[in-house]
Amino acid sequence: MKVEKRQKVQGISQKYAAYRASFISNVHYNLSFKLEDKNTEFFGEVEIHFDLKSQKPLTIDFLDGNVQKLFMNGKEVSQIAYEKYFIEIPSMDLKRGKNKIKISFSHPYNKSGKGLYRFQDPQDGRVYLYSDFEPYDTNLMFPCFDQPDLKATYTLTVDAPKDWVVVSATLENKKETVSKDLTRWFFPKTKPFSTYIFSMHAGPYQIWESKAGNIPLRLMARASFAKYVPVKEWFTITQQGFGFFQKYFKCKYAFSKYDQIIVADFNSGAMENVGAVTFNEAYIPRAEATEKQRETLAEVILHEMAHMWFGNLVTMRWWNDLWLNESFATYMSILAIDNATEFKRVWQSFYSDIKQWAYWEDGLVTTHPIFGDVQDTETAFINFDGITYGKGASCLKQIAYYLGPKMFQKGVQNYFKRYAYKNTELKDFISELGKAAGKNLNAWTKLWLKTDSPNTIEIDRKKKILLQKKTGGKQNTLRPHKTLIGCYKLKNNKIVLDASFPLTYEKDKTSLLKYEAYLNADMIYPNTDDHDYVKIKLDSKTLETAQGHLGKISDPFTRLMFWQSLWDMVRDTELPLPEFQKLLFNHLKKEDNIYVANSIVKRFFDSFIYMPQTQEKTAFLDQAQSFLWGALQSAKPGSDFQKLYFDEYIKFSESPTVQEKVLSFLEGKLTLSGFVLDQDRRWKIISQLHKHNYAGSESLREKELKKDPSENGQKSALACEVLQPVLDIKQKWFQKVTDGKSDLSLARTKTVMTHLFPSNQDHLHKEFSSAFFENLLKLSKTKENEYLSAYTASLAPTLHTDESVKTLALFIQKQAKKLPPVVVKRLKVAHQEDERALKIKKRVQSYFA
Repeated sequence: MKVEKRQKVQGISQKYAAYRASFISNVHYNLSFKLEDKNTEFFGEVEIHFDLKSQKPLTIDFLDGNVQKLFMNGKEVSQIAYEKYFIEIPSMDLKRGKNKIKISFSHPYNKSGKGLYRFQDPQDGRVYLYSDFEPYDTNLMFPCFDQPDLKATYTLTVDAPKDWVVVSATLENKKETVSKDLTRWFFPKTKPFSTYIFSMHAGPYQIWESKAGNIPLRLMARASFAKYVPVKEWFTITQQGFGFFQKYFKCKYAFSKYDQIIVADFNSGAMENVGAVTFNEAYIPRAEATEKQRETLAEVILHEMAHMWFGNLVTMRWWNDLWLNESFATYMSILAIDNATEFKRVWQSFYSDIKQWAYWEDGLVTTHPIFGDVQDTETAFINFDGITYGKGASCLKQIAYYLGPKMFQKGVQNYFKRYAYKNTELKDFISELGKAAGKNLNAWTKLWLKTDSPNTIEIDRKKKILLQKKTGGKQNTLRPHKTLIGCYKLKNNKIVLDASFPLTYEKDKTSLLKYEAYLNADMIYPNTDDHDYVKIKLDSKTLETAQGHLGKISDPFTRLMFWQSLWDMVRDTELPLPEFQKLLFNHLKKEDNIYVANSIVKRFFDSFIYMPQTQEKTAFLDQAQSFLWGALQSAKPGSDFQKLYFDEYIKFSESPTVQEKVLSFLEGKLTLSGFVLDQDRRWKIISQLHKHNYAGSESLREKELKKDPSENGQKSALACEVLQPVLDIKQKWFQKVTDGKSDLSLARTKTVMTHLFPSNQDHLHKEFSSAFFENLLKLSKTKENEYLSAYTASLAPTLHTDESVKTLALFIQKQAKKLPPVVVKRLKVAHQEDERALKIKKRVQSYFA
């Protein structure tokens, strides 16, 4: 391979990474750091040991740091070639065979949650550090070859304040006192793994310990947050997960221990660092958790654990196979929950949460194949989405049903046995599945993983066929599927399953003559139990029956799927919104399954937002708040239903009646049997009162902040201030998050952005339309992806008007080539959703005309 010249830009291209991997091997990092609680930067030294096949110039990734000294094979380099993005090493300083580069460096702590992040607890002043590297941020902490296929081993030494604990991929094997204030921690050599899953966390974390078999377990959280952590349940889920995965994979956990660290200001849900997983504090409520919250926590715990095999033990060669990591972890976490924990309705949650995310993302103009072209790490960032996680997991569920669960499991077991500690590509995984099942999966791979958009199916009762429509995406294709057709009858005032039959189909028309006797059913659902990944178009008889008897469907999962199909029809403007609202009032009052209710109750406020400002919207507001108040009053004391209806009710604080009632709750004048108004719900009430400019809301905020000075309290108070419908306040905070002078963390900046323009303040949002576009062009040249993603998604002027739709379209058309990929994607999504909302509103107007 010829010498590849690297561009001086942020990130690394697939082409350069392949070049570098072609002649570098046997990488080892010997790292040392000095950490202090008061510094704004940290200091370190790294020795990089590696073998070269040929003497070629190379670069070492290191973004925005300072290089003090550099030694090449024992000789100090006087002129260090470093300009922000990477360190250049000329070929003359290298040799074939073994090489050693020693670099002394420093780097500021990152304010955006990437690299090495520093968080100071506002409640007690204590400082906590944690690292977060995926996909290309290890080089924000130390110089390295930051690409997944250059796996390495690591040794680590850290000087840290004496009251801190230091955590990395292995347990420390030695500690010694350096001074009265510092302790030195020594960590032994790790097994080989990619840079993005290395980690270093430090601070006065509270620690709990346990074991999963012979695997040492630790759970950590900052001191002021520790009281909220469900320690016993967390360890139980962890132990159940290790028991399930090691048996299912037929492969022991590969690393020496398993730490789980709960951290503040985390950018994502969690991160699968080898042996030292980080979790977002947002998963832990500061009150008694609902069953749904507990199940969600179990899912994220087991998702990250699944990565210890798929991602950490076996790793993709490049980011185009990111889906292998995330899809597999998503699917396997649900399988583990269903098989090993108390949560037996988890496939309902998979359908209503993860799969709906996938369908939404796959229906956007920005959709992409599961496996696609990822030219560089900047592009990789935008592929952490509903396709990579949700659609990929849905396809794994489909192929497990298509091949049979035992054949799928056998293929996975063989995959780990063959590729442990190695890097792989798509063909390697598919090959092992195909071998296990005795099938050639090349066509399946091409049609499912290399094309975008979902197929749509419909039952034609008259012709006795199942119709499969092409995807309509860029490739416009049909696919091979296996589904379960469910036929339902109305019996004794209940809709029950009368018959079901599996069906494999791949053409546009598939005969159902064999099942003719069942096709006179009152309702037919062509994806019962949700094995398939496909959009459903209900036949006319089924649709009519569903609208009249939706609440009578006896199986909760089936009921949920019919509800979702009807909501999809609203969003596709095939069913008028007022008709769906009638269904809410007619069928939800007797809903007794909390998983169905969790998914459907939120449609009250969703549908309210879609309505144009007419007398019908006011009438719906009154009817909705009356319905929700009645449901709240009749809910079982202390139940999850009670919490659910309370949370939805306070969203309708636009009504003065609701404002007075929620204030009475806050002041303790109004109570419900069994209901505890916890701290976070108190903030929800106060934020709603701010949003509607309720008199006295500011003093309520100040009083509550004194009661709750925690990080959550600080962010909640900030959100309240920003929500106020006052132009001067909007201008103040818009300027603060866009002028580049703010010292706000990215986490607090996001809090401002996401609360600045709620749906009832479009008149104020419109005032900032021009400023949004002007700032976006400037900010795109200087800000990182995380900021730009939040700015564009939260502040784009989507006002649900002809003007706003047109303005966004013109800006994208003229400026897209000048903007980073993440910004273009967020703009296109904003435009499409704005256009969708406008169509729904116009359909409502014509309905009432």
